[in-house]
Amino acid sequence: MRTRDSLRGPVLAASIALIGVACARPSQSVAPDRDLVALLHTLIVGAVSGGGRSQNDVFIPADSTSASIMRLAQVPIHAPTKVNCPGGTEANGDAVRGTVGHVVEVSMKGEGDTRVMSLSLWCSFKYRGNEHPFGQGSYFEIKREHSHWRISRQMGEFIT
Repeated sequence: MRTRDSLRGPVLAASIALIGVACARPSQSVAPDRDLVALLHTLIVGAVSGGGRSQNDVFIPADSTSASIMRLAQVPIHAPTKVNCPGGTEANGDAVRGTVGHVVEVSMKGEGDTRVMSLSLWCSFKYRGNEHPFGQGSYFEIKREHSHWRISRQMGEFIT
């Protein structure tokens, strides 16, 4: 079984390849593929529902690969800090205090018009002051058909 560290090289290479493909254009100017950017943004920002949602959610990349993909997807990146899940409560029942949002781990694999995207979001969930780690993630196959990127299928998911 491959460890997380042993996957960093292949994941980084795939991410760099994705960024190159997303930014490639036949003309002299280089601009990201807007359709791919919109799809990635939607998946990263809207993929998690089990941990709740908040208008002020922050997104913190888990690693440099995630940060690269998040920048490409125009997801605002927050500095690393402890992050609480949206919807959590303190011991007295009040809304959780502190930074609210998710740590994002995202990678892409594949070439051409088909990619597999792995997306996991993590945070610390508090209920009545009791704190537990929370994670939710999915594997998506995305395809470019007729110049538009779309989710062709969800290949797997987990929630803690």
